[in-house]
Amino acid sequence: GCDRDTDKAQRPVPCSRNAVTCSRVHACTGRSEEPVRNGLPMVELRAFLDRCVCLFVVAPLVVAYWRGLWNLLDDLVLPDQPALSGWATACAGWSVAFALTALQEPFALLARRYPKSVKVVFRLHQFIYGAASISAWRGTWLLEDVYTGKSPWSALGALLVGIGALLLCRGLRNAAQAPPLMLVIDEAPDCFKAETRFRRKPEDGVGTYLMDCCFSTVVIGSLVVTLWRGLWTLLDRLQIPDSPLTSATTSLSSGFVTTVGLFLAEGSVRQIHAHAHKTGNTQFWGLLLEGMWNLCATYSVVAVWRALWMLADQVVCGSVLWDLVITLASGWVLSLLCCSTSVPNWGTVVDGVAPTSEFPPLSLDISYFTAMAEVCLSFDHRSQTNEDRS
Repeated sequence: GCDRDTDKAQRPVPCSRNAVTCSRVHACTGRSEEPVRNGLPMVELRAFLDRCVCLFVVAPLVVAYWRGLWNLLDDLVLPDQPALSGWATACAGWSVAFALTALQEPFALLARRYPKSVKVVFRLHQFIYGAASISAWRGTWLLEDVYTGKSPWSALGALLVGIGALLLCRGLRNAAQAPPLMLVIDEAPDCFKAETRFRRKPEDGVGTYLMDCCFSTVVIGSLVVTLWRGLWTLLDRLQIPDSPLTSATTSLSSGFVTTVGLFLAEGSVRQIHAHAHKTGNTQFWGLLLEGMWNLCATYSVVAVWRALWMLADQVVCGSVLWDLVITLASGWVLSLLCCSTSVPNWGTVVDGVAPTSEFPPLSLDISYFTAMAEVCLSFDHRSQTNEDRS
């Protein structure tokens, strides 16, 4: 699954969160126009490898990056005053994230006017946005801990509020937009474009556009944090809380099984979803099925992240130096893999909106090798064009 909205082929073309080109792949399952080799359609092999890369390589690297920078903020930003630290990082993070979302049009114009400098600007843009996202999440999470506590009832309340509010906003899918169920490639012609909840443009009115950007970034983003915190804290309380290592292993096992189950069920669930659209109550049954899918996907992502985070806590020394090294190293490797855009949650997805006819709402946004092939072909084409001009 590769897309984020109705206007274009989503996130990852060569692969960006907003645009992915995956031609000749139908429903991302077992049938394609590719030739069969050794009895296995190439599209199936490619999809399998895509998911392996996302689950075993990209997801651990992204979690390592988040954990390292999160711990650095814990150590360096008012560590003795949790409330002030939370407010500082939340306000700074959400403000920067909102500003970069609102300024996506000037960045896109800059990319068109100065194409040779777009890579440098894009790397810097994604680094700042990723740091802002982590700061915002950390601040919001900490403030909820300070003001509502960490009891099971508080966690359950946060989980229910997050789910309910996101369902009302038709934004529940945003809670599952992270590895191992999503992978974003850095190269894309519209790499600075972030879809907002109501798809407003500056020409619709500056005030309306800014409110849409604020709602998409701050409101929906905060609700996703609330949902994650509630589920994460419940898992802390319920999954063998007296043994961190065993708890992490249990969480990893359940998250891994759920993730693999979603990978295997993707095609069948999409067929059921498509059948629902051929019957009467399409909106109700389609949204119900998508809501159940998104809840399972959210559990999968949160369980895997929690497990990897806790395992890192058990293995890695807790010091500022180590956190800095891990942050820089994981960010560097993600850049080498062209996956650094997977760090922040860039843009907003709307529940029930099919990205394209080929990639319906229940498609998983994972297309690494196809996207990298598109990048290589695009690079070869540009090189050939430059040679012809010279």
